Amino acid sequence: MARLRHCYPVNHRPAKVFERRKYYESLDFNKIAEWFSSKPDSLKKPIFHLDPGYETGYCRKKYRDKLGKLLYFDIKDYNELKEMVLEYLPEDLYYDRNLYGDPSKCVDCEDRNCKSCENFLGQ
Repeated sequence: MARLRHCYPVNHRPAKVFERRKYYESLDFNKIAEWFSSKPDSLKKPIFHLDPGYETGYCRKKYRDKLGKLLYFDIKDYNELKEMVLEYLPEDLYYDRNLYGDPSKCVDCEDRNCKSCENFLGQ
């Protein structure tokens, strides 16, 4: 798998997996929940995209088969988000800003051309 080469500022480098663990363990997921609670109903519990380590190639050994893939998931609550993040220790974590009629239909969808989907409501 070919990875993009990134240029980092002097004295900077990507975080190793053990450093990600320390960071995510110290992260206040209640603050994340507060921030999302101020959003419209459709974004209170968004779909998340987790990147295990595509750019750096650093990921937990048991998830090596997931390199190069974005993993999509929804959550019941923000404790579940914390569990997912501490399990995968992702390089990147995103939330989907798109609005959907039924977000649960999107999690297992293989076709990421969302704008043509009847479930897609907009941004």
